[in-house]
Amino acid sequence: MTFWQALVIGIIQGLTEFIPISSSAHMVFAARLTHLFQDLDAQARAEQTTAVMAVTQLGTLAAVFVYFARDIWNISNAFIRDHLALIGIENGDVLTFDNEGCYITGHYDTGRTFIDESGYKEISGELVRERKQIAFDGIVTAVVTVDSAKGTLETVPEIVARGVLGLNGDEKSGLIIKELQRLIAGTYESSSNTERRDAETMNEKIRLEVRRYIQRETGAKPVVMPVIVAV
Repeated sequence: MTFWQALVIGIIQGLTEFIPISSSAHMVFAARLTHLFQDLDAQARAEQTTAVMAVTQLGTLAAVFVYFARDIWNISNAFIRDHLALIGIENGDVLTFDNEGCYITGHYDTGRTFIDESGYKEISGELVRERKQIAFDGIVTAVVTVDSAKGTLETVPEIVARGVLGLNGDEKSGLIIKELQRLIAGTYESSSNTERRDAETMNEKIRLEVRRYIQRETGAKPVVMPVIVAV
């Protein structure tokens, strides 16, 4: 195939492809007029002409893609945006919706947030862990009533246990409660006057003793909440 033969066939293909006539038939006529592959036998000439037509039509397809490239790009972007787009958001991101889609429009620095029927408020990670511990191991409240003037116990410490393994109201749990009362009373009475006057120090000492004893006897690790009531 010479340059002039390729030029004529290319022009015929370009002119006839986009109008309602047979571009393939015109290319066959153009091949005969330009004596394309005339030195070959009939079968080889037909095969070569068909190959030229296929390659030429690929060029037409490429021209269509180039001409409509912007439209194809816009349509593809719209499809991805409307059907396949994903937005990764993190805690604190502000997500805004409108008729065009949704967007991240801001960010607030937030901590853990507790939500219930009354509203929401930020809570610390320590409080979250404590609530999980209550859910799994229960809670023990130790109420210690003391004479503020004398600094002595006013009554036997009161123990209230909820959801604690091994403290379910049976005979053994009754013995454990009595031992806890004795332990708390001993811890308070063995403390110095300075420690007794410091409620935070006494709460921590009682909490540690109660928790160690319950863990040793039952294997549970409940949340222990000492309450010192001065009268």
